[in-house]
Amino acid sequence: MTRKEPFSILSATTRRVAILAACCAGAVAFAADCGWKVLPLAGGGNITGVEIAPSDPSVWYAHADVGGPWRSDDAGLTWRPLHGNMTAGMRLANADHVRNLSVDPGDPNRFVFVSGWLCETTPAGAYVSNDGGRTFRRSLKAKFKGEGSRSKRLGRVLARNPLAPQELLVAAEGDGIFLSTDGGETWTPCGGDGFEFCDVLYDKTVPGRAFASASPSASPKTRADIRHGLLRSDDDGRSWTVLFEGDAPAEMAQIEGRGELLGIFDVNLEGEMKGSSVRISRDGGETWTDWSEGLPRPTAATTNDGNDRPATFQALAAGPDCFLAANWSGRLFRRTPDMAAWVEIPVEGMTLGCPEKQTFLEEDVALKRRRCTCSITVDPRDPEHILTTDWYQIWESFDGGRNWRTATDGISPLVPFTVSLDPHSESNVVYGVADAGLFFSDNGGATFSTVRAISSPSSFAWSSRITGRIWVCGGKSGLEVAVSDDSGRTWRVSRREGLPERTDDPSGKHLAYTVAADPTTDFVYLCVGGEVGPGKGGIYRSPDGDVWEWSGAGLDASQRLYKNHEFSHGGRAGWPPQLVFSPDGSAMTCGPASGETYWLDKSVGEWRKVDGMFKDGQYTIAADPFAPGRFLLCGNGRILEFSEGGRTVRFLPGSEGLGPSLAFDAKTPGLVAATTADGEDICISWDGGRHWGVLPGGMDVPTGNTCALVLDRKRLFVLTRGSGVWARTIPAGFRGNIDLQPITAGADRLDP
Repeated sequence: MTRKEPFSILSATTRRVAILAACCAGAVAFAADCGWKVLPLAGGGNITGVEIAPSDPSVWYAHADVGGPWRSDDAGLTWRPLHGNMTAGMRLANADHVRNLSVDPGDPNRFVFVSGWLCETTPAGAYVSNDGGRTFRRSLKAKFKGEGSRSKRLGRVLARNPLAPQELLVAAEGDGIFLSTDGGETWTPCGGDGFEFCDVLYDKTVPGRAFASASPSASPKTRADIRHGLLRSDDDGRSWTVLFEGDAPAEMAQIEGRGELLGIFDVNLEGEMKGSSVRISRDGGETWTDWSEGLPRPTAATTNDGNDRPATFQALAAGPDCFLAANWSGRLFRRTPDMAAWVEIPVEGMTLGCPEKQTFLEEDVALKRRRCTCSITVDPRDPEHILTTDWYQIWESFDGGRNWRTATDGISPLVPFTVSLDPHSESNVVYGVADAGLFFSDNGGATFSTVRAISSPSSFAWSSRITGRIWVCGGKSGLEVAVSDDSGRTWRVSRREGLPERTDDPSGKHLAYTVAADPTTDFVYLCVGGEVGPGKGGIYRSPDGDVWEWSGAGLDASQRLYKNHEFSHGGRAGWPPQLVFSPDGSAMTCGPASGETYWLDKSVGEWRKVDGMFKDGQYTIAADPFAPGRFLLCGNGRILEFSEGGRTVRFLPGSEGLGPSLAFDAKTPGLVAATTADGEDICISWDGGRHWGVLPGGMDVPTGNTCALVLDRKRLFVLTRGSGVWARTIPAGFRGNIDLQPITAGADRLDP
């Protein structure tokens, strides 16, 4: 299959005009003639770094733990994603989970980055782009943790030699250190096998010297095959000496022309990691002494609260004459080599660079905090120009850290769990996001407001009888259900009577990630994870969302059926529903934990198992809104069609190569969308799935290797693995041979 065309590159002036025009006009988000647009929630995942191109200060690159890279051509005013240009194979290898990035000093369009997820997954490695992110090529296969551990926030495992810019070092997770002498095009192994590195640094004073550190804080789980310590090279990275093993810096910094080397070290008290200390070395990393005067100190009584950890540091940087350090609580400290102690830089003001897209940050702005600060960038042209990144944002200061504004318009490293549209009004949209919460729009998705309901909303169900009634479920650590009677503007928490009791035991938690409503009775159903049985996991139903009864008769009690963790069973973006209802009240349910499929026998009120279904957990089940009793179960490479409420099943002819995501349009008869199994395309059917055609540009979105689809009133939404929700309108008449290409089993599909 040929690759799609890259995202268009607009000038900074053009983008500014477009942004102002859209804001002034208050336009609905999705006009009939527009392409993909991201739902306007900027920020989201842990933004782990931002780089300014040395040869062009208007070109910036950024990356996050769940996505990247992004590029800005107007010095951070607006951003566009580049990882939409990656092939499906690159995304499958987690190339879009960027750990660190380096821009060629002589060419802003040439950059190298390293990516990866957990070491247990397929290794990604190092990638190079020579055309500003239009195309990418993997030049090294090795393990890096762009996501999956604390090390994603620590140090930089990619470094460029300041005296020889085409020489780069990467320090991988257990695979050793590699040297490139041609700008990242090829790599040579140079030792360090077995160390899980989190930082590599060229000495800014001694030519030929470099450091590579593997801190225990980057991989806290003790294993015999993991080594920790500090290594030094005196020949530009070609060979390495272990200075010491064990406790080593998590991140290092050095002022150009000065011999002092700074490092962040963990502080362990009474067998627990309580915080950090800053230490200094004046002998090339061989010995270190405490240099934490003026910083918050950890004590035995220190607790690592999620929002406030003043004694935990994970960001360190050097300007032309001083060091900067930031703690988890977002406080920034400054110290020159001659000062007796660190001095905190007081924050005078914080503003949102794009308030329409960052409503969920208002509390942080009010409290003047930048939680979980994980990187600091000092502009080499102006030391008063400082950038920091944290859990959600890039923050920019032009006065040395006293006043800040966000600079993340267009970066949406959000992990979307669900999006749903009001069946009674196309203007109302509800959007559930991991960690960030629930958002509501009453203008078709042009802007969203933050709603206080539940944490990590995962599924919505609309009432067919009461206009505006909607249920939501989710929760990170406990089962949460809420009800709204005004289409999602306000919510009340369910009383949860009859649902399993909450427990702090992770193995015994019963969490719910699917809620569905029977259109014939308005009873609401909940799929609860954990061991199946009354008072445990299975299906519960309620007439009002407050009082629940177990309704899982017929489900196999010998095994777990439903999801019991937000990222379990594939961790795909946008969870497929585990229970769906047809307009006639028939229902089918699929359990990703066991791969079992059931249909509801209403005559006896029991569930009947269907044998021979998908067992891999990667599928979507959907009910045809215009054919009562008809369901489609879309897996990797095929679709099963159920009729008579699930009693009969067959393979759907012509569906080979489709899956695992599928969605019906509840308002447009026959309109269905499905992803292709290779992850490269989205296909459209206008006759309920009997004939399919490729949607041109259907995957021109920065999705991971899995995604979910939502289709409503010819508006198509793609829920990406870590880059938010993208949407476009399918124009009227978008069904002929000009716009849609036929798909046949085994045939190659070409983009126009």
